[in-house]
Parts: sequence; structure tokens; C-alpha cells
Amino acid sequence: MNFLGKHVLVLGLGLSGKAASLKLKSLGAEVIASDTSKSNEMLDVAQGLKASGVDVRLGSQGKELLDGVDLVVVSPGVPSQSLIINEARSLEIPVWSEIELAYQLTGKQIIAITGTNGKTTTTTLIG
Repeated sequence: MNFLGKHVLVLGLGLSGKAASLKLKSLGAEVIASDTSKSNEMLDVAQGLKASGVDVRLGSQGKELLDGVDLVVVSPGVPSQSLIINEARSLEIPVWSEIELAYQLTGKQIIAITGTNGKTTTTTLIG
């Protein structure tokens, strides 16, 4: 997918949300990054993202964040049934996890191995 000029909303600004925001910005996307937290740590993250040209919104995540948005990327810590995600779906805006974003960026086949037992063995077997 070509992200040049796309308007992308990134929800959740932990490590992976911050990384997704910066990567999308480097690919030419117009990025709005949002987190409900207003902690001192989050204010520091916001300052760094703003310096990179990312539009950062902290606190309330109202549906106005979706105005003009082409894609929503959701961090793992954001509840999948949050109001803004449900609103995005009702507006038929694509909602991707960060794993989906990574997949789209690689352009390669990915094998995911999950479960309680056998991950290391399975990974070794498939190389």
C-alpha cells in the first residue's frame, strides 16, 4: 500500500504506537497519533512525535478524530471494542492492528506461531 498523502490515525502511543507513527510519517502519511493518557511520560512521547511532524492528540478520543481519516492503526493495548474503533468500523474506515501494518509494509509472506507449547520447536522446524 502506498501511504503517501494518506491520513492515518494511530491509537495508542506505547513503544509500538510511537514506532508505527514515525514509520508512517516517513512513508509520507499524514499521521494523527492519539492516546488517552496525559501522563508526564506520554507528554514526552508527544513532544518527540510532534518534532517529527506528527499531529498528537492526548486525552479524549472523540469521533472527530476520524474526520478525513483513511486508515486506523491500533496498538495492542487499546481495547478492540473501544468507542472510536467501533465508530471507525461503522464508517467503513479500515482498522488494522500493528501486525497488519507490519505485514503490509514487508510485502512478504509471514508465518505466525502462537500457543502455549511448542513454539520454539515449530520455529526450529520451519527454519
